[in-house]
Amino acid sequence: PFAILSGNNIMLLAIGLLGVFYLLSLAFQLSGRQKIPSLMSATWLVFTFAQAGLRGGGFNYYVLMTLPPLTLASAFAISNIYEIRKKRMPRRSIPIFEAGILMSLIIANYSWTNLNFFKQYIPYKLGEITYDEFLFKVDDKGMYTLSNAILGYIQDHTTSDDFIYLWSDNVQYYYYADRRPPIDILWPSYVSATGPPQRIFNPRTKYILVADHKDRPQWLIAGLDHYYFLETHIDVYQLYRRITY
Repeated sequence: PFAILSGNNIMLLAIGLLGVFYLLSLAFQLSGRQKIPSLMSATWLVFTFAQAGLRGGGFNYYVLMTLPPLTLASAFAISNIYEIRKKRMPRRSIPIFEAGILMSLIIANYSWTNLNFFKQYIPYKLGEITYDEFLFKVDDKGMYTLSNAILGYIQDHTTSDDFIYLWSDNVQYYYYADRRPPIDILWPSYVSATGPPQRIFNPRTKYILVADHKDRPQWLIAGLDHYYFLETHIDVYQLYRRITY
């Protein structure tokens, strides 16, 4: 969770952890029931981080459960810092100081989290790359995030009534090709979460796109052999088409 948040919202993580420190400090200063809210807030954050970390892996949505207590702790930290500074600074300079600090944090956080977007967007606005190149730019790993060739092939060989299924994590193809999957689970890792995985072999599933680097379980191999044939290979995908009799 710390690694994922550091890459996505390091400002929230840093201020939130500072807020936990303030909450614990306040709890030890108070007595009896007065310390319960501060202890509960800090404990809530610790437990959500532990729960998010148990899952492992590196998907961004694993840390969503940490955001409510982390945001609450951050709000407490900002309020506490403001109150401390207010006692040490002239009254007239307080609004300027507060506005300047908050705006700096917002701009820094926004720039950090959107850095990769601006690396592509600025060359597009300057006319150095086309709109298609902006959308379908090759990422740092050398894998196509999107492929015009695949999108064009799907749109040319299917209709809006046809389903497609991607044995890949690049689920944005559904959106750009304007085609729907046969089941409610997009990611292959969780294809069995709501029912038998063989549901992807719906008669309306005209194409199944399998990424070269993706593992193929035995049930997928058997289903492709029985219901589909390999029609073509585009970029890093093998496109299997439904057999019609």
